[in-house]
Amino acid sequence: MKNDYPILVLCEMLSVSCAGYYAWENGSRDRRAQGDALLRASVREVFAASRQTYGYPRMRAALRARGWRTDITYLETAEGWLYLAVLIDAHSRRVLGYAFSASLATDFVIVALQMAMLRRRGNCYDNAQNESFFSTLKIELVYRTRFKSRAQGRATVFEWIEAFYNPRRLHSSLGYLSPVDFEKLNN
Repeated sequence: MKNDYPILVLCEMLSVSCAGYYAWENGSRDRRAQGDALLRASVREVFAASRQTYGYPRMRAALRARGWRTDITYLETAEGWLYLAVLIDAHSRRVLGYAFSASLATDFVIVALQMAMLRRRGNCYDNAQNESFFSTLKIELVYRTRFKSRAQGRATVFEWIEAFYNPRRLHSSLGYLSPVDFEKLNN
């Protein structure tokens, strides 16, 4: 059928987003599978750090103590999907760690975790802040930009996080302070 009609028309007829269709066609995992991949990576890392000795109660406590809210989103580029994993401090909303990948292999999630560990530990709340961050990222940057390549997508998102979101973007939930200014005021 896709040979007879444009994808856009078929997606509209079936009430499906084009991005969702292409993600399905390219074999991309759904959000739950992505979340599972993140959790598996965190569990492996905590287990390795415990010298492979922690059981369920200690693993659960160690993962909660980290307090990181993690998630993955995907960004469309002319070269194909660019995946972005982020870890956000739930208290200040600062992006502590992030990494990019052309695939959903768990390696890039570990890079994001390592970056966050170098910066510090976060505080524990729910995942709504990650969803809010991705919504802000897409509304304020991604939907306004056509990435010609994954490299351009990486560079543009890096600059947005490091030069704007963390140090300058005001958050109403933080009393109209940036995450960096909020941390300075509260530490």
